[in-house]
Amino acid sequence: MSASGRQFLMIAALLWATDAVAQEAVESTPTQEAKRVVAIDHKLRASIFFAVEPDCTIVDLPVVRVIDAPTNGNVTISSDTGFPAFARDNLRFECNKKRLEGTALIYEPAKG
Repeated sequence: MSASGRQFLMIAALLWATDAVAQEAVESTPTQEAKRVVAIDHKLRASIFFAVEPDCTIVDLPVVRVIDAPTNGNVTISSDTGFPAFARDNLRFECNKKRLEGTALIYEPAKG
């Protein structure tokens, strides 16, 4: 096999391995459930999610999906900034001091 053929196979194998690792990460991501209370005429940022490196650089905006839509209001998902709350023993603990970009989950109750 020629050197360019081996290089092509190596690149294809690396791409396949990267795709498999990414898919495994998506499938193993835990689901988070949030329950909050809000007054009728107000919006509530129920949560904000971050994906950051230990040096606080943004990896990407996390993908947030609503599994069950609320029965008495609307949920909006948008990019926003906020302060994370990583545990003290987390490598990203120092990031808690910085306002970072993340994906926010905003709830607005139905008028009623």
